[in-house]
Amino acid sequence: MTNAAGPTPVRTTIAPWLSVRDGTRAVAFYTAAFGAVERYRLQDDAGNVMVAQLAVDEAAFWVQGDPDASPGVGDGSIRMILTVADPEAVF
Repeated sequence: MTNAAGPTPVRTTIAPWLSVRDGTRAVAFYTAAFGAVERYRLQDDAGNVMVAQLAVDEAAFWVQGDPDASPGVGDGSIRMILTVADPEAVF
């Protein structure tokens, strides 16, 4: 990203992406329980959260509403998003 002052440096971060059965309830829970702030929301026509980015202080994480999500072990309900300045070099 570039602005008048030059390129904006990219911070290395890693953020969990949680697949949950009810995205709307999950967002409400994380907001009430941990004081999470919503940074981004994508919802369906009925207003249900499909994807939301939340943050507790500067610790960002994502929630995805997926009715088929299962909290069981090995079901792939958590992904990690790694952000780096030079993804090609890391890959």
